[in-house]
Amino acid sequence: MPALELTDAHAALWRAWDRGDRAEARRLYNLTLPLLLFQMTFRVRATKEVLRRRRLLEHTGARAAGPAMDEGDMVEIGELIATAVPAMTMHHPR
Repeated sequence: MPALELTDAHAALWRAWDRGDRAEARRLYNLTLPLLLFQMTFRVRATKEVLRRRRLLEHTGARAAGPAMDEGDMVEIGELIATAVPAMTMHHPR
């Protein structure tokens, strides 16, 4: 499932769009897009890190090849998660 680390935010975005609240849908989209763009580079590693920080996953080991995140990337993902938190409806990051 693509971007499952933000399922609750996507569901909220969809509900806003479905009820015609385009402004809220756009707000949620703008909050989550930077994190989704980051995830495009690191793929499953970023997904798992977000899930770990949201207390939904304990380990971030990945079989899939792809770039590993360095210390700067770990700081950046934390900042991007913090930006997306207002769109999250459950399991807020630690």
